[in-house]
Order: sequence, then structure tokens, then C-alpha cells
Amino acid sequence: MSRIGVNLLWIVPGEVGGSEEYTVGLLRALHEMDARDLEVILYVNRRFAREHSDLCGMYRTVVAPIEGTSRALRVLVESSWLAWRTRRDQLDAVHHAGGTMPPIRTAPGIITLHDLQPITHPERFGPIKRLYISLLAPRSLRAAEHVVCLTSFTARDAERLARVDPARIVLVPSGIDPIASAPSPERSTEVLDAFDLSRGRYVLYPAITYEHKNHRTLIEAFDRLHRTHPDLRLVLTGGAGPMEPMVHDQIARLALESVVRRTGRVSTGELDVLMRCAGVMAFPSSYEGFGLPVLEAMA
Repeated sequence: MSRIGVNLLWIVPGEVGGSEEYTVGLLRALHEMDARDLEVILYVNRRFAREHSDLCGMYRTVVAPIEGTSRALRVLVESSWLAWRTRRDQLDAVHHAGGTMPPIRTAPGIITLHDLQPITHPERFGPIKRLYISLLAPRSLRAAEHVVCLTSFTARDAERLARVDPARIVLVPSGIDPIASAPSPERSTEVLDAFDLSRGRYVLYPAITYEHKNHRTLIEAFDRLHRTHPDLRLVLTGGAGPMEPMVHDQIARLALESVVRRTGRVSTGELDVLMRCAGVMAFPSSYEGFGLPVLEAMA
């Protein structure tokens, strides 16, 4: 039997976007496969353990003594506590699902790479993260036993920017959960009423307010659209990112407060209803490793 660890210390629930949904969905699907020849151990922060308690209950889970909100502390814990725990647990490999792995390791590493945006667009990140990623990402990618890329676009970036050996790159396209039955009319009405929306009369954009998500352009476009279609609404789901103050100020400057819904993070069930009932799902992002919401909307 193989014993594999999964490093989830980097996931701060609600703050890392689609990579959280992807990783959690992957682990749920793996559990459903009931692989008898594979033992999986999760290494998580305290906040992850609280907010994904059901997932942690599916696997043996080891909780690190950190909340996860401090990047500096997380990096330190990965190269100390995690290295110690993975040695103690006698792992065959550790899957680092966040795109990098710590410089101090006690087991072979596998990395899932979502994108290399901090290297391709460094101006969108603060100096500390920019320096950290530019130094660590290429080295850790070259040191990994395998690099899992979700798209050929990301795989090409890994080869070109990090000089990863193509023989060690594994392309695994993204997927979504099996399509569940449509929510009942009563449930759809309940969700729409909660956000004061009418079926088919709103534009939906599910994204944390990061710079590359390009909320600015969408809000400008909606302002023009709303002048000729005053009954339309704009629904922005997702947690608050670095551009949240800009989004708030732009909505106020254009006097759109009454027609823009800022829902924050919504449940999977609520998002399903919002996608099914939207007139349009917009996706103005200027950069994506893949862009999972597009696939979810098509489904």
C-alpha cells in the first residue's frame, strides 16, 4: 500500500479562489473511488479543519498549529513542522497542491500547478509574494518528481519559464462534479428572493476580487448596459480580495449600489441556482490557468 500525504496548509478557505474548490473536489472524488491500495493523509491548518470538517473526516488528518492566514508563518511551518511530520508518517510522497513545495522536504514531492501568474504578471502582486514565488516556484517545480498541469497552456509555461523537464509534466484536464438534479422551483425562488433577483434578469460573475479577475471592466460595461436596461442586476459572488476597495468605490462612483449585489462567498447550492437562473454569466478575467466557472456554467 502506498502512503501519500497532501499538503493543504496553503488553503485559507474563501481566500484562494478556484484552486480551493478544485482541490477539495479532487479529494472528495478520490474518497469515493475507495482505493484500497492507497492511504492518504491530509496536512491542514486550523481554519481548513474547521471549515472543511466533513472532508477531514474522510481521511486521516493532521492539523498544524497555525490558522493559515500568515503566509510567512505558513512557509516556516512547511519547512519545519511539515517536514518533521511527513518523516514521522513515513510517506512515499507528498502532493503539494498549491503550486510550490517547501525547500526542506523529507519525502518525494508532486506539485499541482494551476498557473505561474506571479512570474508572468509580477506587477499584480506585492513585493514579498513576488520575490517568494520567483525564487521558490521554478526551483520547486524542477525538484518535483512530477508536475501536474491542468492545461497545456500552464504546461508550456512550466517548460518555458521554470525549465521543467517535459517528461515529468503530467497533463490532467479539469473537470466538475457530476451534474446533480436541478434545484426545485421552490429552492430556486428561495435563493433568488434572498438576493432580490428575478430569473434571467441579472449578470453573474463568480470571482474573488483579485486584480486579474478584472471586475473594473465588467462594472464599466454593466453601467452602460444598465442605462438602457434598468431592470437588470449585476451579481458578484466570491470573497473579498485585494481589489475589494476599488470595486466598492467604483460601484459607488457610478451610483450602482442599488443594482449590484455583492453576495460574498455563497454555498455550492446557492451558486448552482444563481448560475442556472442567470441571464448571462460574465467572465472578464484577464488571466487564467483554466477558468473553471466557464465549465461549470456550460454544465
